[in-house]
Amino acid sequence: MNNSQNTDHRDELYIPLGIKAEQDVIPGFGKKETIQVGVILTLTLAGVIAYYTAFQDAFGAVIALMLIGSTAMILIRKNENNQSVVDLARHVFTYYRSQRNYKYLYLNEWKV
Repeated sequence: MNNSQNTDHRDELYIPLGIKAEQDVIPGFGKKETIQVGVILTLTLAGVIAYYTAFQDAFGAVIALMLIGSTAMILIRKNENNQSVVDLARHVFTYYRSQRNYKYLYLNEWKV
């Protein structure tokens, strides 16, 4: 076997990026995320209508609707790594919960 043929052929690892488990309805929003945002916006709209009927404050109602809606979209939308802010927070929480803290007392066994 020729030595130059062995050096030309290398095994390479192919790691695909941007593969989604399901097709996006809107970029960053799959079916599940769209339903979540829809439920949040529906509940927010109901709360804003109740706030407006109680206090007759249109400016406060519009600001509340915009803030809650945009916050929900930012927290739920998935990035190019297919993770949302909520997913990242969940991963960090489970990681720190899984860490163990072992308490021990250091004794110098070589001390005479």
